[in-house]
Amino acid sequence: DDIYVVCRPERVCAVYALVERHLFEHTGIRLNTGKTKVYNRGGVKPEGVDTLQPPEPDAERVWVGDQSLPEEEQGVVVLGAPLGTQRFTEEHGKGKLGKELELLDLVAQVPDLQCAWVLLLLCCASRATYNLRTQPPEQVALYAAAHDCVVWETFCKLLNREDLARQLDSRTARVAQLPMRLGGWGLRSALRKTPAAFWASWADTLPMLRARNPEAAQR
Repeated sequence: DDIYVVCRPERVCAVYALVERHLFEHTGIRLNTGKTKVYNRGGVKPEGVDTLQPPEPDAERVWVGDQSLPEEEQGVVVLGAPLGTQRFTEEHGKGKLGKELELLDLVAQVPDLQCAWVLLLLCCASRATYNLRTQPPEQVALYAAAHDCVVWETFCKLLNREDLARQLDSRTARVAQLPMRLGGWGLRSALRKTPAAFWASWADTLPMLRARNPEAAQR
């Protein structure tokens, strides 16, 4: 239900008008101006972009590539992945972590240990994977480290060993992060697997890139 357009800054308003007209003519759907965001890393302001800004005083900003804005506001989220400054991506990671903490708090309250463990392993620990696959390691490192900490702390709560919660660098924690086939608990470290996850994402998409844009795939 989201639409993303990549174009040169000088074509933003023209392309927006085309999308708006054809979407309505073919589907009867109008663009949600309240969700419209325009961004480029170079900070080049598209001509006429202010005309896309809703008039309401509390409306969200449309042009988010303005480099005079706070860094945490310079960027957009594309298919759940942040695209913008380092501060913007870090703030996005904090938001994701906040939602994970809500789930982890509930898991820690599950009275049946086996059920709580399955939820922790299969639902909570694996939630980081998409973020790791869609962002470069240096961009997602802060989120990944925090994710490892909160998963480990919840694991310690389930075992009534909260005295170990702050010992993520301990031998016990390292064993817990090993795969089950190696005698661990399968709580894979998000921080350690960031390079592999990001590389795997590129490897998975390369055949599609090669089929659609051989020159880009070669680069």
